[in-house]
Amino acid sequence: ISLIENKVEESIDKDRALAHLYLLSKPAGMRMERVLRAANHLQTIKKRKQAALYYQLILDNPPPPPLKEKDKLIYIEAALGLVDVQGSHVPLPLQGVYLKKARKLAKQIDTPELLTRINLIYARVLTRNSGEMTRMAQQLIKEAYQVARRSGEKNLIRKTEIAQCVFLLWGGRISEAIQKW
Repeated sequence: ISLIENKVEESIDKDRALAHLYLLSKPAGMRMERVLRAANHLQTIKKRKQAALYYQLILDNPPPPPLKEKDKLIYIEAALGLVDVQGSHVPLPLQGVYLKKARKLAKQIDTPELLTRINLIYARVLTRNSGEMTRMAQQLIKEAYQVARRSGEKNLIRKTEIAQCVFLLWGGRISEAIQKW
């Protein structure tokens, strides 16, 4: 591992090689930003199972507290990545654990776009897996909209408004969705 880390030129292939070695040996001092880059790359080239393994490696091996902002962002991206590539294969309670922690970390970092994204994904996961709009999902959507409004970012506000309409439609509240649209 140290030979590759020190002698091989920086590239996605280096990240993928090291991520694979980390997965096999789980050494101390794993560079999770490399694992995340490898996972994201694998996701973009549609190697979802391998990407999921790397996202899971990150989630299962958090650095010791206190977490730096970089570590928080890596965890958040890994949680969102895993839910995206393997959501239907990861049990709902486990998705909830990852997304709750990601929400907590996003609030600490104070990034409205990231918190909104997490809330909307978490609400989608809850709704998709339960088959109905839960109170928790409704609260997440409401919070996402409030965060977007406070940020003042028009693009983010628009995304949350569209998401609200979609969730209303899923809930069978068609007239409300049309009115909101």
